Amino acid sequence: MKIGYPNNPRHELEKEIAWAKEHDFDYVELYIEEGKTSPSSVSVASVSALLHEFPCMGSGHIPWYLPFGSPVKSVRKAAVSEAERYFEVFAGVGINAAAVHAHWCGGGFSAKEMISFQNESLHSLMDMAAGYGIRILFELTDRKEDSPENIRQILASCPSAGFLLDTGHANVCGRKPSDYLKTLADRISHVHLHDNFRDMDLHLPVGCGNIDWEHFFKHLRSFYDGTVTLEIFSKYREYILFSREKVLKYWNQT
Repeated sequence: MKIGYPNNPRHELEKEIAWAKEHDFDYVELYIEEGKTSPSSVSVASVSALLHEFPCMGSGHIPWYLPFGSPVKSVRKAAVSEAERYFEVFAGVGINAAAVHAHWCGGGFSAKEMISFQNESLHSLMDMAAGYGIRILFELTDRKEDSPENIRQILASCPSAGFLLDTGHANVCGRKPSDYLKTLADRISHVHLHDNFRDMDLHLPVGCGNIDWEHFFKHLRSFYDGTVTLEIFSKYREYILFSREKVLKYWNQT
């Protein structure tokens, strides 16, 4: 298992990477969003050199809010076109996988319709990303539509995409992370770790919510030994280091 740190896209990128290196993370998951880490503001040569100092290369993460599932075709096409800016940066620094969030438009559309909107975008994204040597990692969100069954349907039509299991997103709307371990184990390619109390997406430190981490890691370790990113959102980085200790404890005792 390799444990990564997600840079805060609202902070200076080079400083974020330096902190991760100072604290011996295995990689940085590169979050590129508008603001201080917009694609046009990233120094590809500098960031590439910094990222290659880590034991392994992490994945990229494009903005979660791009509307790939919009019911308006022109909006979906614009979102896909916008994604290319991020793929260019990831390819430039040597990253070969990128997270794309599910997008459920609501508005009275059926799950079948919303799945079709996303599938259309994902096919275009996969073709575009392949041109940059990048694999798409499809991440569930915290919406009720993100059931294992719906995610399975989307991935069934996108065989080259991997599944990004986000534990916090999987622990809301009456679901549990173990539901996805049971039904999507063969597609899991990356994992985000954070906690909550099943009522909303909080990005709490590991062990500060009600996820059964001992059970989760026992099951995960039975088939997976890849990358896990600590997606803990706090201004106090001590909570990120605390979460890493907890993860290593659970991983090593299973």
